[in-house]
Amino acid sequence: MTDPTGHAFRADAFPAIVAHRGASSSRPENTIPSFEEAVRLGSGIVEFDVRLSRDGVAMVMHDPTVDRTTDGTGFVHELTASELSSLNAGTETEPTPVPTLAEVLAIMSGRAAIAVEIKNIPGEPAFEPVRQSIVEAVHAELERFDGAVLVVSFNPSSITASKVLAPHVRWTTLPALGRGGRAGLAALSVAAIAGLVVVAGIPARTDARGTSRTRA
Repeated sequence: MTDPTGHAFRADAFPAIVAHRGASSSRPENTIPSFEEAVRLGSGIVEFDVRLSRDGVAMVMHDPTVDRTTDGTGFVHELTASELSSLNAGTETEPTPVPTLAEVLAIMSGRAAIAVEIKNIPGEPAFEPVRQSIVEAVHAELERFDGAVLVVSFNPSSITASKVLAPHVRWTTLPALGRGGRAGLAALSVAAIAGLVVVAGIPARTDARGTSRTRA
């Protein structure tokens, strides 16, 4: 069947290296510099997480709060897109804002495939049990993206909504287990996404023998 969206993977796309939250072993996770570095290092698929701001804008952020990865505090869904974009998600010496999904897609379009993890998780303060506003927002932005897309979620309802909106876009449901950090998520992803080799951040460099020197 022909894919009218243009988001299908090539038959020879797998196995592939997935850059988890970008090149997150050497750059701040889920930021433009992290994604740029992942592309530079040759990642086949760049993975990132999406949450909704208070005003309904799809933002790239893993946690339900901004506390761990930025210089701000508060829940993502209680801050506007403008407030989120004003936060520093980088370092003191190399600041970078929290990106919108639109900004990430603009710089990734035509350069790499993407895996978009939709964050609408039961038990979290922003959880929507009925309407999947975040799924709608994600697919509205994906219409302007040129490249293969994999939609990922721990929430089967989000995947169901994605399939209704875009039946030709590839998807997978992650197991609701193992919140054990990057290594745990990478292992779960390998099991959940057949044919993908998932790494928790592209290695920053290799030594003369080709041995990776990347943090766990």
